[in-house]
Amino acid sequence: MSEKRSFVRFSRIIPIRFRDCDNDEEGNGKTKDISAKGVGFITDVALTSDANLELWLYISDNCEPLCAQGKVVWSSMIAPKTYRIGIDLTKVDFLGIARILKIKQNDPRQPD
Repeated sequence: MSEKRSFVRFSRIIPIRFRDCDNDEEGNGKTKDISAKGVGFITDVALTSDANLELWLYISDNCEPLCAQGKVVWSSMIAPKTYRIGIDLTKVDFLGIARILKIKQNDPRQPD
C-alpha cells in the first residue's frame, strides 16, 4: 500500500479541545500525531466522517493555544467509548505547527 500523505507526521501528545461545527458538540482529547496537513487524536466523543471541526491545541510553551479548522477523514472505535480520529486540516497557522515541532527538543517526555 502506498503512502498518500504529502507531509511527514510526528508523534506528539498534546491536549486538544474541539467543537463539531455541524452539531455544536464539544469535546476534549489528546493528539497522537500531527503534520502540517493533519492531526490524529484520541477522544471519548464519536465523530462522523466529514464533520467540520474547530480545534484548539494546548502546546506546552506557555503561549496561546494553536487554533485550527479541519474535517474528519476517518473515525475508529479503539476501545469502548474511545475513538481514534483522523483530521484533514483545512485552516491552520503554520507558525503554530512549528511551535509543536519545537516541543520535542524541549520536552523529553514526548515520543519520537
